[in-house]
Amino acid sequence: MVTDPLLLDGRVRRELQARMQRYCDDVREHGYTTDRLGLTEACEAVIRAVQTELRIHEPGPVPRELAYELIIGELWALHALVDWKGKAGAKREHVRIARGRPLAICRGGGIGREVETVLGPMQVVAEGCLRVFEAPTRTSGRMWPGLCPDCRPRNGKRNPSRDAETRLRARLRDRMAGA
Repeated sequence: MVTDPLLLDGRVRRELQARMQRYCDDVREHGYTTDRLGLTEACEAVIRAVQTELRIHEPGPVPRELAYELIIGELWALHALVDWKGKAGAKREHVRIARGRPLAICRGGGIGREVETVLGPMQVVAEGCLRVFEAPTRTSGRMWPGLCPDCRPRNGKRNPSRDAETRLRARLRDRMAGA
């Protein structure tokens, strides 16, 4: 089976990808890293590549496989910047790298909730629409929202977690009926 090469392979130098991978491995294994050499440059390269790609796909939606790669890559780079510079410093870097207009993918998330289903309790979280939207530039509060303005809960009218729960129950009901 032939798979498409990862987008970041063509946009981020190999040594910077390797640096980012060492950071990820350290955090997964130890919960932290003390080796920061070259990490800022690697983070900047990943974020720049992601932001460039998001501008191409704006307003989206972004294809699911590509969205996954972009979301995970940028989240790891932002995680490293937060470790290094704190949340406000990381956000300032994010805004600077994005030339004052950071973009994000509506990926969902938020606080999940447990739902009782025919198969027992399951955890659900809000699902994103994978559209590209402008991320906030502020350095406090919700700096990296997972939902675009169209998917965010608003005034009690929109509840993405409830919608995800409804879709989960419908999928399970359909599968149980077909079994």
